[in-house]
Amino acid sequence: METKKEIRRKILEIRGKMTLEECEDKSIEIISKVLQSEQFHKARNLLVYVDYQNEVQTHRLIEVSLQRGKRVFCPKIIENEMKFFQIMALSELTEGYKGILEPEEIKEKQWEKYMQTDASKQKTLVIMPGVAFDRYKHRIGYGKGFYDRFLKSFGNVVSTIALCFTCQLAEQIPYEEFDVIPEYLYTENEIL
Repeated sequence: METKKEIRRKILEIRGKMTLEECEDKSIEIISKVLQSEQFHKARNLLVYVDYQNEVQTHRLIEVSLQRGKRVFCPKIIENEMKFFQIMALSELTEGYKGILEPEEIKEKQWEKYMQTDASKQKTLVIMPGVAFDRYKHRIGYGKGFYDRFLKSFGNVVSTIALCFTCQLAEQIPYEEFDVIPEYLYTENEIL
């Protein structure tokens, strides 16, 4: 079996060859499925990554969520830890960690603050990226473990959907005991 590093390199190369048009078209298919999902409809809080370098594009999901009155939180890397902060518009995002758009660090807008007071704790949906997945939803991220650590802390109070293109599906992915598996995996062709 290939190592995680080998799979990551291979899939990033494949994904990197996608044209902008392919990426946009397939992203529309995937995000449409998310917007129709029961998990999305039930969610009060949406913790969603901001796409970067040919990931499934999330801008439309963020805009629709804001229009529908959901609280939207995007990740920011602070001292090698991922924290989520609320945004009210895409224009609030600025270039941060590795050139990825991030929200401003404002303690009053941190997702954990809402978790302390919000009676609807169970209504948080995390939309997560990944480099590669297999049909059992095992995931290879970018190698820093940000989502694994975050979900280990809060996995019992959130639902998770991972997004990827079909070209990111590998035959089999090696996994560790500590790896977090998303509840659902959405591609342009199917939902696992």
